[in-house]
Amino acid sequence: MRILSDTSRTFGEFLLLPNLTGETCTPERVDMSAPLVRHPVGQPSPIRVATPIVSAIMGAVSSPRLAIALAQVGGLSFLHQNQPIDDQATMVATVKRHKAGFRHNDVNIKPVATLHEADLLMKESRLDVVVVTDDGTPSGRFLGLLTSRDYNFHRHQPSGSVESRMLPVADLVTAPAGTSLEQANSLLWDSRQDVLPILDTTGQLTALVQRRDYELHEQFRNESVDADKRFRVGAGVNTATALHRNG
Repeated sequence: MRILSDTSRTFGEFLLLPNLTGETCTPERVDMSAPLVRHPVGQPSPIRVATPIVSAIMGAVSSPRLAIALAQVGGLSFLHQNQPIDDQATMVATVKRHKAGFRHNDVNIKPVATLHEADLLMKESRLDVVVVTDDGTPSGRFLGLLTSRDYNFHRHQPSGSVESRMLPVADLVTAPAGTSLEQANSLLWDSRQDVLPILDTTGQLTALVQRRDYELHEQFRNESVDADKRFRVGAGVNTATALHRNG
């Protein structure tokens, strides 16, 4: 151990001189972003994070819930690989589905299905809307939408059909394919709908724009998102097979 002979100071003995910070030096101008992946010197990184914080690739640390929370504030989470690939892919999909600009049509149901089945599907996908198609597949004929606000089990029987409570396409304000995200958000607010379907020239659904995604973006302006405005999330991979790891 070394004994310091210099004069010691406490934090209370220091005072920051006022009026030395310029008017343009404000918190919102501070840039803490950092490159996340390797890139050539002098060229911008293809992936940056606004907040230089990432989570460890550990099952006890990184989960879809943490990945969403970190992406909202500009960080990134890496989901662990010590699980079946299908389970890891499901975790990634959970994060990606939480928010998007143009949502892909991947949660579908038939009009003859029950409200109970639709409710379970929403809970499993963590979404508040399902797309109704004639055959219950993404390629089926688009018939309408069912949102969590369209039914209430205190008033509607769980055995009731989706068709009885859904919003048919004829009653929905829609937008054509090629509509920009800014235009879609304007239409969404003007229509007073929670969801705006984007249709091609044949009337098939190509994407959805949701009000909640716009509100999330306004709340978290430094969010980490990809080109489709979905949250970024990393996934770990093993450098050796399970057989080699287990010896």
